[in-house]
Amino acid sequence: MTPPLSIADTITILRAKYPDALICTACGLLLATQRASYAKSNPTEEQRLAYVCAECRQEQAEAERIAQARREALALARAVQAEKRAERADMANYPAPMSKASADPHEQRGSGGGFLSRPSRKPSDQGRHGAKGGRPRKHASDLIARKEARRAYRARQRQRHVMERTGAGYETVNDARVPRDGADDDGY
Repeated sequence: MTPPLSIADTITILRAKYPDALICTACGLLLATQRASYAKSNPTEEQRLAYVCAECRQEQAEAERIAQARREALALARAVQAEKRAERADMANYPAPMSKASADPHEQRGSGGGFLSRPSRKPSDQGRHGAKGGRPRKHASDLIARKEARRAYRARQRQRHVMERTGAGYETVNDARVPRDGADDDGY
């Protein structure tokens, strides 16, 4: 099996075989083998030799449109970031707001009498999905959770094998061993 030809090699071979052919220079697609096939378009010899098919032109236009949209999004993001940076620098010039003693004894305040501090931005302090509320996680990570699940499974299997060997928890009904009431077969 021969490796696929490059686009330049494909064009060279097709031009040798079909001297009047109309070939896409971007993808190497043979569009027409005779001048009569593309005569209505009336391209010059220079245009014929440098022809790019509509699909390649469309792909190029789409790539340029996406690149332009990304450049605009980047410029917008940089402007927003600069604005936030300036806002933070402006806020650094003012002292932190202090709350006055509240009549509500349940109101939470920091040790200095000011507002509570923001939650930690360290990922290790935020849990799996960031600083969200809800039920606390049993395990710190998925890796530890899987490890504990495997350990529990192996413990159940050992318990099951011990019960099978000793016959504990089973009774014979019609010559078949079935678990007694309250003794599960799978160790749950």
